[in-house]
Amino acid sequence: MNSRNTLMGVATSLMSVGLIATAPSAWAADRVFDLDEFTGVAAAQGLDVEVVVGEQFLVTATSESAEQLGNLKIRVKDDVLMVGREYRSDGFWDWWKHSADVSVMVQMPSVSVLKASSGAELFVEGVDCEILSIDASSGSDIEVVGFCDTATIDASSGSGIDLRRLQLKTATADASSGADINLNVTDAFYGDASSGADIDVYGQPAVAESDTSSGADIDFRGAE
Repeated sequence: MNSRNTLMGVATSLMSVGLIATAPSAWAADRVFDLDEFTGVAAAQGLDVEVVVGEQFLVTATSESAEQLGNLKIRVKDDVLMVGREYRSDGFWDWWKHSADVSVMVQMPSVSVLKASSGAELFVEGVDCEILSIDASSGSDIEVVGFCDTATIDASSGSGIDLRRLQLKTATADASSGADINLNVTDAFYGDASSGADIDVYGQPAVAESDTSSGADIDFRGAE
């Protein structure tokens, strides 16, 4: 009995200093950011950000790593919620030091600007707006669900924008450098694709103007 108690005591001590691994969920932690009065979201540096249009402002981050949560840099600049990470003192950001998953949940009353860069993933639902600006670059992805009258869409450098579940009346889209845009528009579409980029247009817009160059494609798919 004494030996068993001794072993259990040793195991408890090892777990307390992190020498014995436990289930990831046991280490999950949250961090709440007291931020408000923003109408846009910009996600960067490989972060996974989910936005819901709701009644109030809420910003919460979740990770298995408390260190990752501590390295988050989330602030409001020019009415846009900037979601990123702290850089090293030399101005660079270590991808390999940020391998643990970090999810950021955002709730906001309305949205007018969406941006993603540097491998970030941005998912937005509940959109109901008149004008929306969407920009994705450097291998990032944006998906938006809802309704909007007019959208300006820009994708570059291998990024992807999926707007097939966003009902648009008018859209102006620009895709370059291997980027992809999928969108659903009913009234008017104006598009430009270059350098191996692709734009797929659904919804049979009454007005459709497009220009392509350098191996790019713009395809009109009709009703999906």
